[in-house]
Amino acid sequence: MGVAYDHPLSTLLTSGLEFSYQQKGYINRIPYLNSASIHTYHYLGITPTIGVRLIRNLRFLIGPQINWLVNKSTRGLETQPLLDTNRNRRLEVGLVGRVSYQYKRVGLTARYFNGLTALY
Repeated sequence: MGVAYDHPLSTLLTSGLEFSYQQKGYINRIPYLNSASIHTYHYLGITPTIGVRLIRNLRFLIGPQINWLVNKSTRGLETQPLLDTNRNRRLEVGLVGRVSYQYKRVGLTARYFNGLTALY
């Protein structure tokens, strides 16, 4: 969930700024123990973007995204946190591609995040 602000730079170029709250995670299944652990990460993110506006209400934007880890939790196996390779991740850096369409005051946005690295 988040908020985004788009600002037209010209009739073709546009820029934007997004602030988001994200929940990410994974399930680590261990078949031979018939058990699993659930890892959940909560991030606050900021994304400056730049892009093109091909027609009046359609925008394509790209930009870097920086996510700051604010909370994490692990449920399941008691020893699993020792095996968690993401336990020290504080910042997550990646690239975002976003497509948005707006009709009057209603908009629809699709975005894709590709993580590049984890900074410790």
